[in-house]
Amino acid sequence: MDEIVEIEYNELTLRLDKEENVYVVVDCDKDVTSVKLPVKVDGIYIGRIGEKAFENCQQLKSFEFPDYEDEDYLEGTLISEIEGNAFYGCSSLEEIEIPYSVTVIGWGAFVDCSSLKKATFNDRFAYVAPYAFSGCKSLVEVTKVDPVSEGVFDGCDSLKYLPIADDADEICESAFAHCQGLEHIVIPKSVEKIEQLAFRSCYNLKTVEFEKENGWYVYFGLGHPTYDLDLSDPAENARRLSRMDFDDGVRYWAREKRRG
Repeated sequence: MDEIVEIEYNELTLRLDKEENVYVVVDCDKDVTSVKLPVKVDGIYIGRIGEKAFENCQQLKSFEFPDYEDEDYLEGTLISEIEGNAFYGCSSLEEIEIPYSVTVIGWGAFVDCSSLKKATFNDRFAYVAPYAFSGCKSLVEVTKVDPVSEGVFDGCDSLKYLPIADDADEICESAFAHCQGLEHIVIPKSVEKIEQLAFRSCYNLKTVEFEKENGWYVYFGLGHPTYDLDLSDPAENARRLSRMDFDDGVRYWAREKRRG
């Protein structure tokens, strides 16, 4: 069995991934208040933020990724992933700017970062996993996402608009549940399916408009009756979506055969 190689760097613990020849951030001092990652340590690139690396670092207020140069993108193995629960419970973190190199933001990566107001990342290539920003009660500005994963913004009370990419084809279960700041929603033309509980308990929702006209219907699961949404009534659409229940979703008939 290969020996695990770990080093201490400032307040961080780095583990060497020998196969990829990169360091992975795996732990930090729990009382850390500010982190600025270097591009390299001892000539080796930092390649990932590991699972639970900053979990419950409740004093962490500022986190900065490396300042990459053009040659780093051409030659290096840069930070490509923020793994699951990496920043779970970092309740003092206020802003995160994720570099272009990151293509995966893992399951629950920023769960309960209750002071996080702004999150920006590469919206063309970054996959945002389920519950990535769940419980970020202060979040008001975030990059558009596709797919809109399960529970990705569940409980984001301050979110006032829908960060949905123009080519997203569905809004997954509980994606915006309990988002009390949402008042007006426009569902992009690309979306053809809204899963159960997607907007559950968005009780301040006043109007919902669909860019794709006609053909929308509510379904209750196999064997149950369905009915059409009246797209001429945005207020009723809002009431319907905010009271979504289990096995209760909205679909567009042109994509799936309707169940009666």
